[in-house]
Parts: sequence; structure tokens; C-alpha cells
Amino acid sequence: MIHSVLERVASARRGEAGLPYLVIENALPADYYEALAACYPNVASFADPDAMPSNKAFRLPAVRAQNDPAVPPLWRTFIARHTSAAFFHELVRLWAPEIEWFYPDFADNFGRLPQDFSVGLRQPGKEMSPANREHDAVLDCQPSINTPVRKASSVRGVHLDSRFKLFAGLLYFRRPDDDDSGGNLEFYRLKPGGSLAPRTWKIAPEHVERVDTIPYRANTLVLFLNTPQSIHGVSPRGVTRVERRYVNFLAECYRGRRDDYLVPREPWHGEVVRRAGQLWRRIKLAA
Repeated sequence: MIHSVLERVASARRGEAGLPYLVIENALPADYYEALAACYPNVASFADPDAMPSNKAFRLPAVRAQNDPAVPPLWRTFIARHTSAAFFHELVRLWAPEIEWFYPDFADNFGRLPQDFSVGLRQPGKEMSPANREHDAVLDCQPSINTPVRKASSVRGVHLDSRFKLFAGLLYFRRPDDDDSGGNLEFYRLKPGGSLAPRTWKIAPEHVERVDTIPYRANTLVLFLNTPQSIHGVSPRGVTRVERRYVNFLAECYRGRRDDYLVPREPWHGEVVRRAGQLWRRIKLAA
């Protein structure tokens, strides 16, 4: 049986401080998770094991995994389930109130609401690929690793995701022999007076404060709606010979009338976050 990472969404913990993310522990049934973990794509599926830099991300895109006979059939069916139109529309229903709140002009920009989107598989090239504009949304489901660490570091510091991304998610496949305490996902908000760098939208660490830490724990799922408030990063990992394993889920939209659709255009750390927090509390009480 093929399971969805959303089957246990009713048990999800909602995000802190009004931020649009949720956390599901033991997201997959234990036997299904263990079967996937037992045949997790090996390191050679991602890159040359003898030439890997320290603490670097490598991903196996769905379009490549689906055509690679070395990828176990169980993984190919899992990837197909999580790059399907059905999965996208499950996410749309899940995040409908937040999409309406954070992006009230969504239909004006894309010409239709997300529940009416056509869905395809993301191709290489991102915004430069015409194939990624053939559908309203393109999905990927990428088994991923962060390579072993030779010097303590973070694989990804404080950041916002691509302006084309609508949803993102991580499902952790932590190895049983991984005894490092780092590699946790952290969510942040801007401090009063904090700002994004003009044009690049980079975020200096001193401009944010951490609001939540999701431990890098086996079978833990984190999902979030990509908004200007969805600032996140990965805590540093210590020196280790063990790779950090996870599946990266995403949906990107390249057919908007504005390329800057998901990029913040105004300061947003104050009243917007406060009102978003009120919305999340209402949702939580109604759940």
C-alpha cells in the first residue's frame, strides 16, 4: 500500500507565532517508514562518495529518480504519489485559509485559484525551463542528503525560499547511528527594526529571532506555506561521518503575471505577523 505523508495531518502541531507551518511526528505508519528507510537511495545515487564536500546538500529530483532503475520500486511509487495532482490538491485544501490570508490577490496574479491549477512534474532548469510553464504548478519529491561534516557548520543558514515556491516540506529519515545533535529545522521572525537586504532579500542573522526548533527526528514531517514570513534555517551539525537524510517536497508556480509574486514588497514584521497570529489561533480553536 502507498501511504501519503498527509494521512495523519489531524495530529499536526501548528506553527508558533502565527507562522504558516505544521509538524507531524510519526507521519508515516511505522512499517511503511521502516521499509522506505531500509532501501533509502544510497550515497552514490546523489554524488561521487569519494569527492563529496563537507556538509553540502545533494538531492535526487523526481524526474531523475523515476527513470533510474537503481532507485527501488518502493521509492518510485512513493515519489509518484507525492508529485501527483491529487497530492497538490490535498495541500491546497489544507492551506486554503492561509493562502487566502497571505495572498488575497492570488487569482488576479495567476488567472485562477490554486484549486483549479493544472499540475505537472518539475523539470530541470527551474524558471529558465519552458517545460515548467506548461502547468500552473510543478511538483518535486526529492530524496536528499547533507553530506558528512568535517568542520562544524550549517548546511543552510537563515533564508527565505524561492519566490516561485508555493509549498515546501521535509520528511526526516534520520539514520539510527546518527548521534549528532544538530541539523534541526528552525523558524524565525524579524526582530523589530529588522529588515531584508534590498533586491537580494537576504537576511542577516542578527535581524531575526528564533521562534521554534523542530528536531531532526526520524519520521517527522514539516510542511509550510511559502510566504514572506516563512523565514527558516538549519542548525549547525558537528563533525560526523553520517549523512543527514530527508525527503524534500515542493510545489512551484512559474506562470504568475508578476515574477516577484512571493517576494515581500513592503516591511511586514509588525502588524502583518500579529494579524496572522490571530488567524492561526482561530483556525486552531476551530480544528
